[in-house]
Amino acid sequence: IQSNGMLCALDEIGYPKDVVPKEWADGIYFLPEDATLGDDVFKYLGMDDALIDLDVTPNRGDMLSIYGSVRDLSAIYNKPFKFDIDKVSETSDKKTSDQINSKVDNEIAWSYLNRVVNNVEVKPSPIWMQVRLWNAGIKPVNNIVDITNYSMLKFGQPMHAYDLDKLAGTIEVRYARDGEKITTLDENEVELDGNDIVISDDNGAIAMAGVMGGLDSSITAETKNVVFECAVFDPIKVRKMARKHVIHTDASQRFERGVDPMGLEDVLSSASEMARTIANGEVTSDTLVGSKYEAKKVEIDITDERINHVLGTSLSVEDITDIFNRLGFEVEVTDNNMHVIVPTRRGDIHIQADLIEEVARIYGYDNLPSTL
Repeated sequence: IQSNGMLCALDEIGYPKDVVPKEWADGIYFLPEDATLGDDVFKYLGMDDALIDLDVTPNRGDMLSIYGSVRDLSAIYNKPFKFDIDKVSETSDKKTSDQINSKVDNEIAWSYLNRVVNNVEVKPSPIWMQVRLWNAGIKPVNNIVDITNYSMLKFGQPMHAYDLDKLAGTIEVRYARDGEKITTLDENEVELDGNDIVISDDNGAIAMAGVMGGLDSSITAETKNVVFECAVFDPIKVRKMARKHVIHTDASQRFERGVDPMGLEDVLSSASEMARTIANGEVTSDTLVGSKYEAKKVEIDITDERINHVLGTSLSVEDITDIFNRLGFEVEVTDNNMHVIVPTRRGDIHIQADLIEEVARIYGYDNLPSTL
């Protein structure tokens, strides 16, 4: 029987089943309305893009994002980068602080910010965003949830979104109570104990902090008002909870390794602006600050003699300073002694050996002399 082709589901042309959007999970995938007859199909599905698979060492939490990877590539190839961070456009005279309150245990959440976006239209995300998500191994859900995942991939900062109208009273960041239960987004019931950390309202836990949100406060097609959450949770507490309950998520992976404590406001601003543009939301005029951690930059003194002795090189102070500057480190030089100030996003840099490793990495391991 002659056939001029067939209608396909996404998984039939090679996409993993677990990244196929729910509305297309059991059937044919419909191309966008503006798709032109006769066009090559790959551009509409994001299959004409090159995918780079990175293995990231546990100490480099900053590399679990597009921007983090770009910064490192910029240093390696000595080329400038340009980041476009969406600045929020307030479209409402309403205030977040008039719609929610928060109570935060600073031991759990070193920084904790919320912003409300009202009157959103929950629908599938634009195809460009869906393609970027599923190419990164994340299943598109709806425009609000997708904004949080897209922000995480872009900045390396996990976010969460709650349906404001499903919350009761104050949002609290606290330790769980022994025997307290929560039904997570994957519809599993988890029994908590006093060592676990949660986000709660007056009725009980609504999220496992830094790991996974709860089903009862989740975003659905009926959601109209959204609370965005952007935080820095204690990495050790997140890791212990994720391991104990065997719930390892993209969010916990990043919180365990450390996120930039000074980048939250840019992320929240960008997410709110995306909610305005792709969900037609009305962005409130303020951010609710439950806690705010002012991280101190790490400062380390080191000499070129020390670096060259360890690496067996003869790099000049100027060469070493250039490498640090390419990495985004500030350097003050006095009589060949370098005072290096490390940005907060590089939580893996603490001692001289860490700086020496960075010099070796950017200079090139293959360029180091071989010695006995």
